[in-house]
Amino acid sequence: MLPFDVHAKPAAIDQACKAAMDKANAALAGVARMSVPKSTSTDNALLAFSRVLADLGDETATPMFLGHVAQDKDSRDAGTACEAAVSRYSVEVYSREDLYKPILAYAKTHPALEGEDARLLEKTLLDFRRSGLDLPAAQRERAKALKQKISDVQVAFAKSLGEWKDAALFSRRQLKGLPEDFVARLPEQGGRYRVSLDYPDYFPFMDDAKDAAARRELETRFDSRGGAENSARMADVLKLRAETASLLGYPTWAHYQLEDRMA
Repeated sequence: MLPFDVHAKPAAIDQACKAAMDKANAALAGVARMSVPKSTSTDNALLAFSRVLADLGDETATPMFLGHVAQDKDSRDAGTACEAAVSRYSVEVYSREDLYKPILAYAKTHPALEGEDARLLEKTLLDFRRSGLDLPAAQRERAKALKQKISDVQVAFAKSLGEWKDAALFSRRQLKGLPEDFVARLPEQGGRYRVSLDYPDYFPFMDDAKDAAARRELETRFDSRGGAENSARMADVLKLRAETASLLGYPTWAHYQLEDRMA
């Protein structure tokens, strides 16, 4: 596992990410070969599969987090690339029939599971079905391709939000309501004060500034992060989500999303 280091080099991030996925691949090959054990056994495909994904999550958490916090842009890009690769990998995993079959076979033994164990089996089977494993092969491949495209667009959208730099300039009067220590740390530019879209600026300003027009200006800039490229990504992902939902048998993407979460 890559030790947490905000100065980690891109090569180290790439290596840690690749090593984690290679390890997961080797372990999942073992899951695919598992025969159906007795329902009382703790050594079954369901638990083995869950452990592999849990380990993958633990071992890629730092590389992916560095995509958001590394001080060097190349390292942030490497972390974002890791996040995209792991996301696509997860789509691939839940599209694999050789992994679905042993878990489904285990479920058909009607194991005497309770509580979290029963929920784990239910949720794992649902995740496979939501990836199209009950569809014919051609439709299953299309569902996988759509989900991977959605993943790519979402990662690019989030990266653009994180990298976007913008600010608004306000007069001293427009800062009424804000604490003096907040105002004192704002850079001055041409006799006005620069308020960025970074969280330490944006949220205190939106909470405390008395000037409604000033709050509206900053909020408009905040909601426009990513510019035209992110607007295009949003339009693309809406189409991809609609096609995915239809292919998987849901009336809308909202129905798909709400199946396993609260409104």
